[in-house]
Amino acid sequence: MTTEEMIAVMQAYQRGETAQYRLRGDGEEWTDMDRCIPGNTFRPNFGKCDYRIKPAERKPREFTVGLIDGVLHHHKPDENRWVCNTPLFIVREVIE
Repeated sequence: MTTEEMIAVMQAYQRGETAQYRLRGDGEEWTDMDRCIPGNTFRPNFGKCDYRIKPAERKPREFTVGLIDGVLHHHKPDENRWVCNTPLFIVREVIE
């Protein structure tokens, strides 16, 4: 982490955002700081861990796909703009 990244994480944590950490070389799983530190005191160890502010949760996008006269069309499921002459499929984005 750069010095700027370290400062940004500490300032965001001070504003009340949730900080996360992971041990270097220990995979991709991040742990919320709030769950592991008594009193929620942020005492980073930048030599052994990487830190970040927990990303906002994203809702997967959804859309409907179908054929109209042999042409593939799509739209959001809450829109009722057209009627397909073949079965519809609802597609949901996968977020990892």
